[in-house]
Amino acid sequence: MGTGPTGSRRAAERLRAHLPGLAEAHTAWLLVILGAGLAVRLLLGSHGVFQADAQTFRGWATRLVTTPLSDFYGNGTARPVDHLPGDLWILWGIAHLYRLISPDANFQSPGFLVLLKLVPGLADLGIGAVLYLIARHLAGPGVGLLAAALFVFNPAPVFVSAIWGQWDSVSALFMLVALWLVLRGSAEWALPALTYAVLIKPQLALLLPLLAIVWWRRYVQPGRRPERGPDLARRVRRLALATLASLGLFLALDLPFGVGLPPLPTRWTILERLDVAWNQERSVSANAFNLWGVLAHASGSRFIDDGRVFLLGVSYQHWGEALLALAVAIALVVVWRRPDAPAVLWATLTITLSLFMLPTRIHERYLMPAVVLAVLVAALAPGMRWLGVALSLTYLVNVSVVYHVFGRQTFGFGVSARPSDPVVLAMAATNLFLLLVVFGVGIALARRPVEEVDALAPAVGDADAPSAATAVGEAAV
Repeated sequence: MGTGPTGSRRAAERLRAHLPGLAEAHTAWLLVILGAGLAVRLLLGSHGVFQADAQTFRGWATRLVTTPLSDFYGNGTARPVDHLPGDLWILWGIAHLYRLISPDANFQSPGFLVLLKLVPGLADLGIGAVLYLIARHLAGPGVGLLAAALFVFNPAPVFVSAIWGQWDSVSALFMLVALWLVLRGSAEWALPALTYAVLIKPQLALLLPLLAIVWWRRYVQPGRRPERGPDLARRVRRLALATLASLGLFLALDLPFGVGLPPLPTRWTILERLDVAWNQERSVSANAFNLWGVLAHASGSRFIDDGRVFLLGVSYQHWGEALLALAVAIALVVVWRRPDAPAVLWATLTITLSLFMLPTRIHERYLMPAVVLAVLVAALAPGMRWLGVALSLTYLVNVSVVYHVFGRQTFGFGVSARPSDPVVLAMAATNLFLLLVVFGVGIALARRPVEEVDALAPAVGDADAPSAATAVGEAAV
């Protein structure tokens, strides 16, 4: 009665016969999700903006269309520009587009604000699409649609993009593209995507060692598998091409702004621009509800210089750097032990969450990449959905509280303005608990047997695909 090998083959044949229709249906549903997400963002776009950030973007846009790019980092701005060229090129594009639409180039107008918010809104949709691709690859199109919907309709990213008007989803999108390429077995070509992400958010450079370890362990030191000489040579060639592409991308984006690498005779080096960005904020926490919200006087951590001694004669800053280095090292060790899809996904989540939780000088919005990855884990592993919900909730509370306290002001925040200490303590403690949970999952993953596979992630439809997709969730049990 349809059972046994013959029945299984017939069922498989019927499934293959319906695959084209199913693929079209899933694509249609994805478009519905993305279209509805865009509509939500457009409807909310007229409700508020973080004034100080909007004024900064407007000032930079004016300078981008009135001065040569090579002078942009000069002394013509109210305070030193703390962004690298990655997202400045996008701002340059929409500033010139707006000048074509509105020749008077009044960047204070509501029309330009629409373009400012459209950038992160479209990046949100891009994240939703890439989440669909990753989850479909690991667990099928149904899970892909769930991952896309969980992010596109997540209130926290909607708030940051549509109401606040910040662009954190842009760097998160390129980071996610890099992860997708790694999981697809094209770790080399993840390098250019990650390069662009780093030229927007430099802290994402901590994912580069993860990329290197995955490449080395998969293709140079593949465990019990025999050495594959021709394949390794092909991979080395691809790595060389990807490295050249990344260098070319770096130079193409930076040189017009007068930024380069030593010994190029540029006006600034990339290290000098990084120093400006890094030292713009010197507080223990720039309103991030992280470890320092628990250990450094809750909301008062915003008013404490991180150069002050915290413990054992070591400053807040150096403690944060040491803890972050330890967290990254643990993530890399786990991936070195088992460079498969679950471990790579876990390590990427661990590093991005640690980047928010452990260093000093962190802003509230910097949790976005970890939320993106937590949403992906929530879609893949039902047992971990509470993690995605909890992290999204703390992120929403963090950004909405900061927006309420500071968002309607322009420059010169009052020193007395601060969020409520009980809220900071509660959300920071919750985030710290979630970080410990993530590390616990990693320890469980590291102790699981390492299964040798020919691809970093199994193809959809393989017998091992469901187990690979849910391994992170199983490790938490």
